[in-house]
Amino acid sequence: MTKVETGQSISATCGNCGATTGGAYCPVCGQDTKLEPPTVAEYLRELLAHFVHLDAKFWRTLGTLFFLPGKLPNDYLANKRARYFKPLRLYLATIAIVFAAAQLLGWDLGLRFGGPGFSVSFYLLQQAAPTAVQSQLSVDTIPLVLDYVDIPSIRRFKALSPEKQIEVMRERGIHYLPYLALGLVPIYAVLLQWVYRARHRRYGAHLVFGLYAHSFFLLIFVIEAKLPLVLETMLSIWAMVYYALALKRVYGGTWTETIGRGSLLTILYFLTVLAIGLPVTVVLLSM
Repeated sequence: MTKVETGQSISATCGNCGATTGGAYCPVCGQDTKLEPPTVAEYLRELLAHFVHLDAKFWRTLGTLFFLPGKLPNDYLANKRARYFKPLRLYLATIAIVFAAAQLLGWDLGLRFGGPGFSVSFYLLQQAAPTAVQSQLSVDTIPLVLDYVDIPSIRRFKALSPEKQIEVMRERGIHYLPYLALGLVPIYAVLLQWVYRARHRRYGAHLVFGLYAHSFFLLIFVIEAKLPLVLETMLSIWAMVYYALALKRVYGGTWTETIGRGSLLTILYFLTVLAIGLPVTVVLLSM
């Protein structure tokens, strides 16, 4: 018991279960008996204790996720689960990190490849207008909608000032980002099951792989957000290599088969996301 806890007034009756208490915690339900709300120092200490408690499992999971492609889903499917964060819990935590980076820091989230006078990018969320770069290719549904969809609501959006357009896109994109991230994984798992249908694995196994793979890529998006283009390119290349290594480790097969199936899966996933993203973008810009 700390001095802070003993120095505060405590209740003789638990406010949660009504049991008689004789100390800082209820002997029946375990709730603390302090009458005053926690101080800022206590909140910080509780937060620190939480991270210290999870430290070993948290860092082991992240280290394995980043540097051992495919090991996390392999271990999970082999029933070696206690040492790591569960896939859904990890993915939800990753979405929270991504949402914070977008909402609080205003970062663009995606992959970029490039060199002198050349840039290729794929963004999950881009909050600012693209910079003018020679030979720039950006995968984004918003320009497609603005160029090829002619309905009254889109015309009203196009009539807004460029600054207001960016503000509207940012607010609506951030608001629906968690739902988008959650919805992509089940879709990816369906495609993965079809591409690797000869493996005769249940959908749940593909879902586990999808959760870990998407956690990795979302964290890569955050890490790349403020890096110079040359480092972004190196990290994006590693992400592509990582993806192939993970597929090879979990699903087996020759390298030719892995690259072929992985490429097919990526193309199908990209086309599916684009097909879903276009009507979703129309709806978001029309609200």
